[in-house]
Amino acid sequence: MTEKCIRAIERYLETRGDTKKPLFLSRKKRRISRNQVNRLVKKYAIMADLRTYKENGEVKTKVGPHMYGIQLPRT
Repeated sequence: MTEKCIRAIERYLETRGDTKKPLFLSRKKRRISRNQVNRLVKKYAIMADLRTYKENGEVKTKVGPHMYGIQLPRT
């Protein structure tokens, strides 16, 4: 996660009060696992087309699209 994202979560936690409660909930209103959070972040990062470009023109993703069977187009 970026520093900006971390700061936003920290500010949210300060304003909501009870930091013992889960930050992310499942559809069943239960705490989701760290692995599930990672999967969701990667899924939406891929959907947002977050890529890093190398100087040699090679395109690298910041997340692992291969984990989801997604092939990103090369530019």
